[in-house]
Amino acid sequence: MINDYSEITFNIKGSDLRAYSRALIAETKALEEEKAREMQTGDRLMTVPEVVAFAKTSVSTLARMEKRGVLVPRYWNGEKRYLYSEIMNYLNRKSI
Repeated sequence: MINDYSEITFNIKGSDLRAYSRALIAETKALEEEKAREMQTGDRLMTVPEVVAFAKTSVSTLARMEKRGVLVPRYWNGEKRYLYSEIMNYLNRKSI
């Protein structure tokens, strides 16, 4: 680790910088689209850790619910997500 705050020089290829900027722009655009969808529908997408914590369940139980077709994941920016409304519907049915 550098402790004396010396000058550091990095060599970065233009193609690497371009690829990084495109990935960053795509991720930002996806997040903005998700926010817009949430505002339009009043529903939001939850990540696997969010669902596990919210529903007080485990990742393996979530996988079983998905396999049985109880919950249908959406893929947002390559990440598995679940609709909040579907989680609530499942929890409400479960408590009856």
